Amino acid sequence: MKCIIIFLLFIFSFSSFGTHFRYGHISWKRLQGNNVEFTVVSAWRTSFISNLRLYFGDGTSVRPSYTVLNNYLDYEGESYTIVRYTVEHTYSSSSLYTAYSSSCCRISTLENAADDPFYLKTEVDLTNSNMGSPVSSIVPILQMSTNALNVVEIPVLDPDGDDISIRMAEVLESRISEYPISTYPLYVDGNFLKWDTQGTSVGDKYAVQLMLEEKRGSEVNVNALDFILEIVTGSPPTIIENLDSSEKLGVKALPNTEVTLKSSAQDSVSNSGISAKLVNSPAGGGLNCSEVDSTKRLDCEFKWTPSSINQGRSYSFNILYTSSNSGLQIQDSFSINVENDTDGDGVYDSEDMDPLNEDVVNYTYYPSETGLNTLVFEDMWPKVGDYDLNDMVLYYNYRFGKNSDNNITNIVLSYKVAATGASQSNGFGVKIPGLSRTNISSTKISKNKSASLNLSIEDGHGDDVVYILFDKSHLIHPKIEGKNFYNTEVGDCRKSVLYEVTIELSNPMTLSDIGTLPFNPFIFASDQRGREVHLRDHLPTALADMSLFNTEDDFSLETAEKYYRTIRNLPFAINLSTDSRWNHPKEQVDIVLAYPRIIPYANSNGVTDKDWFLVGDNDKVWNKNCTTILNYK
Repeated sequence: MKCIIIFLLFIFSFSSFGTHFRYGHISWKRLQGNNVEFTVVSAWRTSFISNLRLYFGDGTSVRPSYTVLNNYLDYEGESYTIVRYTVEHTYSSSSLYTAYSSSCCRISTLENAADDPFYLKTEVDLTNSNMGSPVSSIVPILQMSTNALNVVEIPVLDPDGDDISIRMAEVLESRISEYPISTYPLYVDGNFLKWDTQGTSVGDKYAVQLMLEEKRGSEVNVNALDFILEIVTGSPPTIIENLDSSEKLGVKALPNTEVTLKSSAQDSVSNSGISAKLVNSPAGGGLNCSEVDSTKRLDCEFKWTPSSINQGRSYSFNILYTSSNSGLQIQDSFSINVENDTDGDGVYDSEDMDPLNEDVVNYTYYPSETGLNTLVFEDMWPKVGDYDLNDMVLYYNYRFGKNSDNNITNIVLSYKVAATGASQSNGFGVKIPGLSRTNISSTKISKNKSASLNLSIEDGHGDDVVYILFDKSHLIHPKIEGKNFYNTEVGDCRKSVLYEVTIELSNPMTLSDIGTLPFNPFIFASDQRGREVHLRDHLPTALADMSLFNTEDDFSLETAEKYYRTIRNLPFAINLSTDSRWNHPKEQVDIVLAYPRIIPYANSNGVTDKDWFLVGDNDKVWNKNCTTILNYK
């Protein structure tokens, strides 16, 4: 339910105060919970500045004091003043509110809304984690040259980094009955306001309101930017671009760190001087300008040191250049987002994928952020057994946390145990070849997102790192009535069991130093630790029973480091780059029958038929329609 809050900028006597309003923009910032800080920036005739009362719609109101930002002159020499009002308010519930300002009156010299009431609104969405509205700034009386195509960039920035679009406000939103009329319409193109002013007259003034649309999930919230266009003749000063757009708009800053932005302009009239003023600058910001004698170019430098109270806030402001010769003006626009660096790693929170961990600034994934590869095992090694390769089926995903030097500082190994088609109970482990015990600061394991427990490195491997995630598969996949196995028989469709291992490194490493993916996963018989089953040509661990090699159906060649092969060159375990769940064979169905192209793949040592596992015999594979298996218990 949308609550409508009257946010009234009230002028006591419309008739006695006359017409003074020139500009308005309301923005809000969520402080904590439902406590919101409103900022209203407005421009008025210098001889009268409205002492506003702000109504919040819940029976309370306040008349905040204002801060004068600066005085300015329009093209006709009339003075106006920009002021800023700031007030906090706490709402009783987390709802979606529409706050607005409406009073009288716009200036009487407008061509399209003379003496009309002004109406500003902003939508305050407290239903989610939205931290504030977009902010923008524009010169209150923006000059456009007559009989020319005028293009003005509108600076806009959102503290949450949400996508922002700009459009012309509708009549019901702005109360402006019609927009500037000339041969061509005024319109918005991306972040640019454009108007071919053919048919206008010098001195004409028009009220304009833009809507800043913030897209957050499925919600679109708006707030208004209201100003005046003034038609002038001649060529205004020219901005000399010495910064690209990314260095002016959306500039990122940290508290207690000075921000320096440069801007230069030159009058179109040779050897004519210009002046510069800040418009809507953040408090404490300063502008220093110097004239280059030979060209009369004005070089300006804006400096500002944000404090901790500016953290998480966005600021938009302008430098207004005015020709000393003609009075023509042009603005240079800037916006700054004052970032948090919560973990002190020198990377902004908005760019830090783990802002609470000083050792991690981004993550990489294998096979992808949401993808899952598949591991399948035949547990009868060194015998071939039924060769259905469903004695243990796991879907896995690896995440690597990297520091600002792009080196790995932690590893999360996620395995979903999807199927166990084995009569015997098995364990599962993984050896990480490039890690050593001395470089592990801690290891935790969790099951189905439960509380993490310490996980020890298995003894007996020297300085090598081997983890055993579980040693009795029959305990995690117990039998149920009518089913002898887990997710390998017709009609069976149950959830996986998720294991996650989090490894913190003492010293950062590169992935190439840690080892080739997917490292060295293996299963072993619960009652015979030495009977390990690894991927083809992956080394056994130090606890493997080497006497089992080259017995039964195993055809390993240890001197050539060829392990876990049959005489037909077929593997006892396979890593499949599926990026999703794989349809493993039904119980006691030979994988060669379910996926015949595995034979040429194996005989070519993986050179040909690399996609053999993508097309199988539908009558011989397990429930391909079971999506429950992707979930965990």
